[in-house]
Amino acid sequence: FFFRGVAMVDVEESLEESLERAGPSTHRLHIDGLPSDVSDAELARRFTPFGEVREASVIRGADGACRGFGYVSLHAAPPEVARCIKAYTGTRWRGKRLAVAPASEDYMTRLKREWEEAAEQRRAEEAAAGAAAAAAAAERPAAHDPAATLRLRPSRHLDLVEATPGKSNRHRRSFPPLQAEAEGRRAEKLAAGKGAPAGEARGA
Repeated sequence: FFFRGVAMVDVEESLEESLERAGPSTHRLHIDGLPSDVSDAELARRFTPFGEVREASVIRGADGACRGFGYVSLHAAPPEVARCIKAYTGTRWRGKRLAVAPASEDYMTRLKREWEEAAEQRRAEEAAAGAAAAAAAAERPAAHDPAATLRLRPSRHLDLVEATPGKSNRHRRSFPPLQAEAEGRRAEKLAAGKGAPAGEARGA
């Protein structure tokens, strides 16, 4: 058979190869046609040849007798699980005909898995948000500190200029940090027009 130029035989072979490469995992199987007097231990031993039986439970009625079905959690590679289903489906056990098929995930197991996945997603989102905030903070320019800048007037006839005490003042001089407060008051007086230093006044 061919499908869009691909042989179905090749597709089946590739699927089998991928199953052979897959590692072991836990598969939940539904077992139908169980004898009424079978125990959990007997059901587990029945499936041990195909892998590690991590759980085997027979569903019982109010009288304690098996209701005819149960579940087995088999930890094995997919090819082994497939051989188990093929080997036991249709066979007789204590006068009953078995039927083995993949079962849906147990409710509590699924609930626990969903909780773990949700927690992992929240951790990933929080980590991404933290990284984005850190990147934005790194790109944001540093906040301007008005206390670290002085507005000075080189002379009474010129406009005010900004200078950083102890760092740079290309217009008149450099100010040590300890003089910043005094120079600030002086600059405010000059800006308000309340007068100029005596030396400048005599020079005028």
